[in-house]
Amino acid sequence: MEGIEFAARFSAAPNSLGLCGPKGFQLSNKRQLAVQLKRFLAPYTYLSLIADANGLEPFDYDVAEAFWLGNKLLDRVKREDVARAIIKKFTGPGRLDVKRAESLAAGLPKHIYLHHSFHVFYIGSISGVLRGTAPEMDKCRVGWGEVQKVSGKKIEVKYNPIIKTKKENKNSVSLALGPRKNVYWNLWQDLPAPSSGELVCSHWGQAILPISRGQRTNLEKYTRLNMELYASRP
Repeated sequence: MEGIEFAARFSAAPNSLGLCGPKGFQLSNKRQLAVQLKRFLAPYTYLSLIADANGLEPFDYDVAEAFWLGNKLLDRVKREDVARAIIKKFTGPGRLDVKRAESLAAGLPKHIYLHHSFHVFYIGSISGVLRGTAPEMDKCRVGWGEVQKVSGKKIEVKYNPIIKTKKENKNSVSLALGPRKNVYWNLWQDLPAPSSGELVCSHWGQAILPISRGQRTNLEKYTRLNMELYASRP
């Protein structure tokens, strides 16, 4: 799979719900795919930052994998570049106000992992469309699960949802992976039905693609690292 298709698969799910990206986004139009994906403000900003830090192009496969699933390319992204992008790219009409963006930029930790979960758990909704509830964040982050069975265009998977927790005698709320439970995801368009025991990843309730054990390990690693930012964000 090419990097641009990889990126498009994950972007299409929230776009179909009217949450991000241009109206009339068409996966079938391969010639215009790059033009359309550049209009997804947050994802393209992050892809560009990862690419620039590694001397690659935004739609290189390894760059797309780094952002959506996680890999070693994330280690090279610099804090100051992320801070600058938050203030310059994420502010304006219908986006974050400047004070909020400056607060988020100033509060960035020393080490940042520009995985998609960073946006979900630290930045949050730029447009204000999402309210930051646990169920919303759980759908927005890229999840992973083990296939139990297939029922037509739906699959049943064992899955750990995101939950909010509050420690005794403290006001801060943190995030955790809750107990495993069985959930159903819709199969992505022409995705072949996976086998029982296979690992798949999801975005907004859609099973996007099968993943390897190594990809699942990276996905959990960077998700957990960015979950830790939630309690301390400005």
